[in-house]
Amino acid sequence: MTNKREIKNKYARNHLVTAVIPTYGKRKEYLQKTVAVVLKNREILRVLVIDNGCTWNIKEFLNSLNDQRVRHIRLESNTGSAGAYHIGIKLASESACNYIWLLDDDNEPSPNCLTTLLSFADYDNHTVLAGCRQRFINPLINNELHFHKYRNSFIGFHIMDIHNKLFKLFHRSTSRCRENECTNITLRMAQYGGLLIPTEVVSRIGLPKKELVLYADDSEYTWRITRSGINIKLVCAATIHDIDDWKMVFNKKFQLLNWLYMENHRAYYDIRNHAWLSYYNISNNKLLFTVNVITFSSLLFFLAVINGKIKIYITIITAIKDGIFSNLGENKKYPLPGNGRKKNNE
Repeated sequence: MTNKREIKNKYARNHLVTAVIPTYGKRKEYLQKTVAVVLKNREILRVLVIDNGCTWNIKEFLNSLNDQRVRHIRLESNTGSAGAYHIGIKLASESACNYIWLLDDDNEPSPNCLTTLLSFADYDNHTVLAGCRQRFINPLINNELHFHKYRNSFIGFHIMDIHNKLFKLFHRSTSRCRENECTNITLRMAQYGGLLIPTEVVSRIGLPKKELVLYADDSEYTWRITRSGINIKLVCAATIHDIDDWKMVFNKKFQLLNWLYMENHRAYYDIRNHAWLSYYNISNNKLLFTVNVITFSSLLFFLAVINGKIKIYITIITAIKDGIFSNLGENKKYPLPGNGRKKNNE
């Protein structure tokens, strides 16, 4: 007798998938590996490579693949991740696919990743599935465990936790945070990379908000998905390796300092978009949220003064103001790489 899981597997194998892969700059080596793995999946109908300001001959590379499933989508300027995924998902939803698979250019799926995701597909096409990227397991699970406690926090800062932050600042500690093991949980928010989205979901909730430009646009999009009643399920067996093994330089004693050492445009869009997302979508206690913003800003000012980082502090305060007043879109004072004059971190 055919069991329920076997029926689901048979149903999933009948699906066609369009992959959306944005890329930018000089990331040829990453894109080559990712596209090569994706094209090995027989379920793939199209691969839309979104050229978001590449500085190498990407068209020549894609033509050399000699695969009619691959499409090169050239954007006139760097639109950030929000703009790239906006146009990519829009074009994918207009194809004859059932699912849209979102991947960053440095996401290398395991050989059975897509098959595994499809095996978890529901009959009604109302569940979004997320592949397992080990780098993000800890923050994803911690976000679910502590969501209600820190719902009114500001970019992870909450006055309820200030005593722990001050203790870390003035005391040396060799303890390390406990790493969470991946479990197949339902997520409130997730990164773009690895998401398998039914086209019916896109028809229902729309496209990423391109006005966010860069940072938190994936959080806003997936938050919108789950708020509409659609589940996002983390599938641990569908593993994805992040080829670009970047590691931001974190100050382990007091992570507030990290904001003062970011590039101007990254700090601006990250802070602005999280301020906007938290204030207008996530926070359910505006007074507590405001207290957290003021306390964060005050502590950061103290750190900016003693570290000689007043200029980046002004950028951060500008970002907070623009987020709360919903001044979105690309700010010409903080252009993305390739757009306008290049500006160094001041």
